[in-house]
Amino acid sequence: MNTNKQSSNRTNRKEEKDSSGIMKFFYLVMFLLIGSSSVIGIAGISHRNANAQSAATPASNNPPIGGETSALVLVFHREDSGSGKCVDLTIASTGTAVYSDCSNGVNMRYTLSASERAQVQDWIKQFQQINDQSQSGQVTTKIYLNGQGNQPPNNTATQQLIYFATALIAKIAAMS
Repeated sequence: MNTNKQSSNRTNRKEEKDSSGIMKFFYLVMFLLIGSSSVIGIAGISHRNANAQSAATPASNNPPIGGETSALVLVFHREDSGSGKCVDLTIASTGTAVYSDCSNGVNMRYTLSASERAQVQDWIKQFQQINDQSQSGQVTTKIYLNGQGNQPPNNTATQQLIYFATALIAKIAAMS
């Protein structure tokens, strides 16, 4: 009887080794597939980003705001926890603004006018970085300016930025 058990155990171990070898092969194939699809995906993203970047490159008469990259130079967020409404505005150094109404999923793109671009450029040159958050009742407001100037931000400057952002949001939203 012991010989039957030993024979049975050897058979089970052999099957386990065979199945573990198959599983190792399966995992290796899956690893290679996932790895190659990741590389292909990253290459595709890089290609799409390169195309998007070249499409968003400003004309020579419309230079970037505050530098030679398309970095974000102004970010605004306002959220009303009572009503559930929120809006976002981001302005890139290319002069492109993106408005987003978080509460209903509306997203719109806008190109700043010459005077709007000049105003943002002046703030960037004048002020140091501004990163401010305020709360008034149930409304939270956040504003960020990628300032490169020497002047520390004051409350008046922050309020001017907030007014500019809210006016621009109203202008872009009215275009829909």
